[in-house]
Amino acid sequence: MAEPAVAAQPHALTAHLAEALAASAPVRDLLPPERPSGARHRETLPAAIGLANEAHLLAALALLLARHARRTSVVLSLRPRHAAQPGTVHVIELEVPPALPFAQLVAASARALQSPPVLDVPTAATLPGVLLDLSDGDDARSTNVHAELVLRRATPALDGDADRYLGDSLAPLARHLTHLLATTTPATATATGELELCDAAERERVLRGFNSLRLPLPADATLASLITQQLQRLPEAVCAVHNDDALTCAALDAASNRLARLLGDCGVAPGRFVALLEPRGLDFVIALVAIWKAGGAYIPIDPSYPAERVHTMLADSE
Repeated sequence: MAEPAVAAQPHALTAHLAEALAASAPVRDLLPPERPSGARHRETLPAAIGLANEAHLLAALALLLARHARRTSVVLSLRPRHAAQPGTVHVIELEVPPALPFAQLVAASARALQSPPVLDVPTAATLPGVLLDLSDGDDARSTNVHAELVLRRATPALDGDADRYLGDSLAPLARHLTHLLATTTPATATATGELELCDAAERERVLRGFNSLRLPLPADATLASLITQQLQRLPEAVCAVHNDDALTCAALDAASNRLARLLGDCGVAPGRFVALLEPRGLDFVIALVAIWKAGGAYIPIDPSYPAERVHTMLADSE
């Protein structure tokens, strides 16, 4: 008679595993300390994601995490469709090297779904990293299993911890996952490093829209006037830091105005060059802005330059 199968015993969440899970999450937002604790953001996904093949969905999620976390291997937790025990999730580790064909990642995901290690999760605990929830959603206990970021399949959505992510940070993750699933199949042979996360519209916006240098400026605007306008708009903001010293916009505006008037009395005007011999620091910034305000152009001269080089630079500027 065959021996009965023995169920895997749940493992505790060790520090090493917690670190591995956290490292595979998308880069977290820098949030202010006064943010509300315990809240969660939700980004709805297309209904088709709820119908995706489980291995295909896991592979797409692993590739998404690898790209956003800048890793070639990811570790995530998973709640299966029919959890054997309440309060347990499975742990999956997948290698996602750029040269790996996507179909092989899907095959590895299918194998990982068969017998992943079981992790014992305290009631209502929040796991580090990412959780893929494949449960049917009709078990109230499944809602007690949280992670920093949860992909839910029953009612397709990304669910994020507000202590880690801003609400609008989930939208690009949702778009990229949706695009990956729409442009691949479990048999896609393209290498994971060649698959696009962005659709054509987002790619155009990232490559060209965000990098456009065309700004609507007044015809008579000068660099000095634009700098002055910005300094006066945020007078208390810190605009320059050097070692332990800092300079606010108001202080920079006042100091550069004083020096600009002195430079003007010395003959600095539009079309004139001013040699700036000053070590890098806050005084350098003040002098630079003052020269622009006086209408001149600066020639940066490092105090460590040999005298012959300094003479050559000055001669070339005449």
